[in-house]
Amino acid sequence: METKIHIALVTVPVYSHLRSILEFTKRLVHLNQNIHVTCINPTFSSSICNNVKSLFETLPSNINYMFLPPINLEDLPKDIHPALKVEATLHRSIPSIYDALDTLHSSSKLVAVISDGLINEVLRLTKKLDILAYSYFPSTTMLLSLCLHSSSLDKTISSANKDLLEPLEIPGCIPIHGTDLPDPMLDRSSEAYKIFLEANDRFYLADGIMVNSFLALEETTIRALQEKEDEGIPSIYPIGPFVQNVSCDNGSDLEYL
Repeated sequence: METKIHIALVTVPVYSHLRSILEFTKRLVHLNQNIHVTCINPTFSSSICNNVKSLFETLPSNINYMFLPPINLEDLPKDIHPALKVEATLHRSIPSIYDALDTLHSSSKLVAVISDGLINEVLRLTKKLDILAYSYFPSTTMLLSLCLHSSSLDKTISSANKDLLEPLEIPGCIPIHGTDLPDPMLDRSSEAYKIFLEANDRFYLADGIMVNSFLALEETTIRALQEKEDEGIPSIYPIGPFVQNVSCDNGSDLEYL
């Protein structure tokens, strides 16, 4: 009998991210019946909306899951932006995630940990446990390239990103105007920008990054990143597309956020 391969998956409480990474996980265990996955899910509410429950209730038997105890966010402003609420939840969940990974590794010897790109602080935890660490990036390879090059861009730009007169040149990507950059990059003096850079730097701790894209869609960008592996960029694996193919109730989605 072949030995079971045990992998841990760390998700984030964002419906679109959760659905994408679970679709990938179902494909993974379908391709190799010896793979067993345990999903670790941070939460900020004791009640889980129906759309999220349905994602887990339909998982195959070789995918288990656990919801971590809800994080106390009562100290945050009532009108806090959902993205900041998610970020606070993930940051405060790190000790519980480490305990869960340590327990799983002690009992069944984890082969690898795959974490959503929004919670790549898990990559550091995984290195402490001496386990292979992979990041799952549910968006485009172009956005991934921007994230991987954000610190080097920061060192070469002196003005505010949103005021740049010339588009940014990023390997393998079309030129990006400053006003088209993600919100955290627009104000270089903000705390959000600092957090953004630190989070992107942690991608370099990964043994590989699985991106939800494919060569026929983004071959130039994918090849450009793969050619930079000898410069420290992790191995890039285009494994997509994994897309949402059923409608969801927006109200429940917002409730989960």
